[in-house]
Amino acid sequence: YSYGELTIPCETATKGAVVNVEVDVTNEGTVAGEEVVFLFVSYPDTTERRPDKELKGFKRVALDAGETKTVTIPINVRDLRYYDMDSDEWVVESGELLVMVGGSSDALSSQGTLTITE
Repeated sequence: YSYGELTIPCETATKGAVVNVEVDVTNEGTVAGEEVVFLFVSYPDTTERRPDKELKGFKRVALDAGETKTVTIPINVRDLRYYDMDSDEWVVESGELLVMVGGSSDALSSQGTLTITE
């Protein structure tokens, strides 16, 4: 399976938004099959203790041999929250968010950025 360019419909999103990320997936094989498309995010400029990649969505797609389909995976910005021990509450971190998709966490072939604002 191969992945096309990732499409993020906006450059910025507020903390209450839902962003529908799209990517074209192609079955380059000679038989029909299914692929699970994973969406991970990362916070390159974070000052908090965060994992390198966080799984935020996935979708299974069935493809005939040679077929290409556009897969849409929504990111609910509210789901990006983490628990801040200093303020004793769940918060969404503002700033740049790296969005990555692929067939596994080690094969994230398409990526783009989104800025989270207040």
